[in-house]
Amino acid sequence: MCKEKLDKYDKIVIIRDMKKLILGFITMLGITFSSAGDISLDFAAEDQQFYRGLGRAKDAYSTTLSTNQEFAGFGLNASASLVADSESESHFGVGLSRPVKLGSLNLLAEGQFRYHQFEGVLPTSEEVGVGAWLGTSFADVGVHFWSDLEYEWEGIEVTAKKDLAIPSIKNLTLSPFVTLSWFDAYDAVHAGVKATYALKDNTDVYIQGAYADNDIDVATFAVDEEIFWSAGLTFKF
Repeated sequence: MCKEKLDKYDKIVIIRDMKKLILGFITMLGITFSSAGDISLDFAAEDQQFYRGLGRAKDAYSTTLSTNQEFAGFGLNASASLVADSESESHFGVGLSRPVKLGSLNLLAEGQFRYHQFEGVLPTSEEVGVGAWLGTSFADVGVHFWSDLEYEWEGIEVTAKKDLAIPSIKNLTLSPFVTLSWFDAYDAVHAGVKATYALKDNTDVYIQGAYADNDIDVATFAVDEEIFWSAGLTFKF
């Protein structure tokens, strides 16, 4: 009897979460096609994902649909990502951004909400983040505060990145980056370079190599000075 109740409860939870996933897709697609903006569809293969300073899916394949829109002076972005490795994951995000002038500095302030659903032992989680980007001649620098509402981790991430066109190779862009993370339960570093080649005006192919390390005590998320590779194809509409 107890097992039947548990099975029924599991089915209710699955149905509830599936409704959230479907609602997320519908909401994002409604935003996408209701106004003019940038839309992209990305297919990627990764030996391991590294997200918010944590090791995630290994030997994974992902499909991501994302959009950036302009509305009433704000930038509006949304994304939906499906990840498949030995188990499946779903990730959804929405965010708002707006240019802000702070003295002589021109900043892009933004707020983000992310929803993560995992198959298996990891619980569904939500996170919120606020921060800003500053464009300089050296690099684009971002500082963000993140709070995970499920794991109750809070912390700051600092990112520097730069897109560099390669004059000797037409249509090739190198994008080095480094992200430093300081959270309640761990610190992390993620640094690498992404090489993107424009096949057409609306199609890019890319490969990325990155170094990652953290000091978290949870084996599921631990990464010890590893090198990760990924490759993918992006279509822009």
